[in-house]
Amino acid sequence: MDAGLKWFTRIWVGLVILFNIAGIVGYAVTAQSIGDLVDWVQKTYSPFNIWNHALNLFLLSPAMISYFWRKRRNQGNQFRTRSLAQEKRDDLSRDIVKGSSARDFPPNIGDLESEKIVSDFGSIIENLDYMSSFHDLRKLPYTKQEISRAIIQSYKTSSDDKIREVLKIGLLALSHFQENIGDSPVQGAVDLTQINIEELSPEEFLAMNAGIDEKIYEQLSQTADREYQDYIKLL
Repeated sequence: MDAGLKWFTRIWVGLVILFNIAGIVGYAVTAQSIGDLVDWVQKTYSPFNIWNHALNLFLLSPAMISYFWRKRRNQGNQFRTRSLAQEKRDDLSRDIVKGSSARDFPPNIGDLESEKIVSDFGSIIENLDYMSSFHDLRKLPYTKQEISRAIIQSYKTSSDDKIREVLKIGLLALSHFQENIGDSPVQGAVDLTQINIEELSPEEFLAMNAGIDEKIYEQLSQTADREYQDYIKLL
């Protein structure tokens, strides 16, 4: 359904653009001169021509509804995933850091070091939206290789299934740290779970989407997915 909504939005926007082009071409056929055509286009698409802009917004409304609906569905899925991840991170903090480490991890230097790396990494991702964003490697407290080795070692030495599931989520979060992201995370969509859609104007929505790059996000998602699958093979 996500792909269907995406293509519907693109096709509908394309039809509206063609409708406007057809109007210009139709007037050009009957225009007395090039100057007459230019004058008509300037008047028709003038910022002060409220009726024309209202008509275009009306024609674009199905595409906008489809776009908002698709984003809300995606963000709803991401919100549920983040909520589950947050719950599991809380379990990890309580069960591993405060109580389970002595029971599940042998008291040797290597395992204690892995526990610290996992704990420090958990503190970093606790306040980051890693399920729907990508962050720069520089935000990590250790190298990616050190963190992945620590998580995998902790997974193999733990006998608690709940802790193991949380550690898998840790590997998923780790895959969302990539090179050359910069200070600002890369997002594939505006987080509509944090705003009131009914009070959001089209202009405000377009402004919020100015920094969104779905193409780059999709490329990073594919890289992260391959990386995560490679981690899982090592468990």
